Amino acid sequence: MVRVGLRHLPLLLLGVTGHAAAEPRRPAVLLMVQASGRETRALGTVEERLVESQRYRVVLMQALLPLMQQADGRADLLKRANELMEQGRQAMVALDQSRARTLLEQARTLLTDGFVRYYDPRVLAQVHLLLGAIYLEQQARPDLARQEFVEVHRLDPGFKLDAHYSPRVRAAFEEAARGLPPPPSPAPDDVRRLAKLAGAEVAIVLTVQPAGEQSLVQGSLFLVDRGYSGVESRLVDPDAPQRLERQTGALGLELRAKLEARFPPPPKKKIVKKKKKIVPPPPPPPRPWYKRWYTWTAVGVAVASAIILPLALRTKTADVTVELP
Repeated sequence: MVRVGLRHLPLLLLGVTGHAAAEPRRPAVLLMVQASGRETRALGTVEERLVESQRYRVVLMQALLPLMQQADGRADLLKRANELMEQGRQAMVALDQSRARTLLEQARTLLTDGFVRYYDPRVLAQVHLLLGAIYLEQQARPDLARQEFVEVHRLDPGFKLDAHYSPRVRAAFEEAARGLPPPPSPAPDDVRRLAKLAGAEVAIVLTVQPAGEQSLVQGSLFLVDRGYSGVESRLVDPDAPQRLERQTGALGLELRAKLEARFPPPPKKKIVKKKKKIVPPPPPPPRPWYKRWYTWTAVGVAVASAIILPLALRTKTADVTVELP
């Protein structure tokens, strides 16, 4: 089962809704986690290392749930699947097992082609359960019945059978839970569809599988245009917290390095310092006439002339004598 609830959700919802206006939009990387129960303890540090990078933004499956529901809603997927399931149940009651199988297989295909397994897995689990019961009791195909029951346990580990199922179905259902094989990696087509919703060209698929007393943690790089491209793995001990953190932290750093190699930093913008334009100071205002040198020179000459000329005329007049006969 692909886990969609992670502890980084409050921060990583920004992967779909966007960033602050001042921050340039980084390329998206879809993070898919396939683990449940005790195994999820091995993934926390890996996720933290992936989120720390500034070269890309991580988009969680949880952030895509509204988009998944919208896509299925536009196709009326749940409505059509529920109608097929109801017709299949009626055919089972009428003992028309062939028709019931056909209708339920159509419902299974319809739901598998959508995104229901991620936001309402119990609906798909119910279809698998009904088909398993038909394969076991009416078609004499216990191998096919087991496959259907295994899918029920993967989709909903706590699924409980209703009282009306026969002891044979109950026994086969419980046996499938005891021998549950590790889940396969998500199919490439499923990863591509989810990456398209996230607006991502790259995805990281984290899986955890039991390996005796330890767990095998794997991180697969998925390229939308090429498919799976490289796997990093670590054998970890979930019961040794400090060692687990070191091991998964190293795995997270390796995966982050692969992603950052695909998303190099943008070139730094050259800061061109603008030269300040030198503006000459404005010319001084013209001096008023009474502060100019020639004004006071002229005034001085005029004053001097006014004093000296009368004196000169007066002196000449005093020197004249008149003789009478």
